[in-house]
Amino acid sequence: MGEAAPNSGAGDRALEHLGVAAIEEHVYVALLTHPGSTLAQLAALLDLPKRRLQTVLRNLERHGLVSRSPERVRRYLPSPPTVAVDALIAQWQERMLQTRLAAAQLEDRLRGTVESDIASREIIQIVNGRDAAARRYTQIEQAAREEVLVFDRPPYYTTNQIDAINETERDSLARGVRWRAVYSQESLTLPGGYDHVSRSVDMGEQARVMAELPLKLTIADRNVAAVPLDLVNPNLGGGTLIVRTSSLLDALRALFEFVWERASPLRLSSGEAVAAGDLPTLNAPQDWQPLLPLLAAGLKDESIARQLGIATRTVERRMQDLMRDLDATTRFQAGWLAAQRELRSSDVR
Repeated sequence: MGEAAPNSGAGDRALEHLGVAAIEEHVYVALLTHPGSTLAQLAALLDLPKRRLQTVLRNLERHGLVSRSPERVRRYLPSPPTVAVDALIAQWQERMLQTRLAAAQLEDRLRGTVESDIASREIIQIVNGRDAAARRYTQIEQAAREEVLVFDRPPYYTTNQIDAINETERDSLARGVRWRAVYSQESLTLPGGYDHVSRSVDMGEQARVMAELPLKLTIADRNVAAVPLDLVNPNLGGGTLIVRTSSLLDALRALFEFVWERASPLRLSSGEAVAAGDLPTLNAPQDWQPLLPLLAAGLKDESIARQLGIATRTVERRMQDLMRDLDATTRFQAGWLAAQRELRSSDVR
């Protein structure tokens, strides 16, 4: 039995725009004139194979155009055209809405991809907001594979920045990443500043001190740098400049190396002291061990006393004793002589 082609004349396809196929509309129209027909009767009427007709009828049921009786030999009943068309229109509108939503999602995804691609190519970005800047700093430090370079100077967002151990630094040092930091003298004079630097040095950081630093800076490898833009009111969120591989990043690295070469090395871990270069370990009595690094860092007596938790007069007395024992007439000379000599217990009265 062959399959008759449905009529395709102009105006015959009333349901075409509602997603109803030509063969489906052909069967539906036949049921309108022969309601209650069985599968066999429809197959004979339309000259269609039964298997093909079953598929068409299932599609018509899904469209809501046809229903079937519960009898063992099923009969098919067409839905009234006005009711059926209203249902089809509602289904079509739902499909169009879903299509529109899908298109909007694709547009958002495309826009996000493009923006991300543009951002990845941008040499300079500004990150606004304290939390966003903190996240970016963490990302930069975690991404380092060879070296992290830091200029550390006030102001800080919170005292937690001084008190807390930098877990990212600890982890990266454990991975073999080299950390070099230059601290301003002011960083060491803040409450907890000396202890913070000592903990970092104990973890493996190479630290130096400079009287003043021109900016705060973090550089990871040769890939990216972060520079806070507001060194007066950081809590106002003045933004952080992110610089990627470029001649500007090269200039920031060159600035770091320039300052690093001129800064005084800090050796603050147990049994060591600050020295201006590769100097021998000082084996001074316990009283002198914490005093000498801070003296070499250029801190004044008041700041040394505050960091060590002792009276300023105690610091002054120890300085006088040290100068006398070293036969020095100035603090500078005492620091120089301390760096050149091994101070043993027998040297100090």
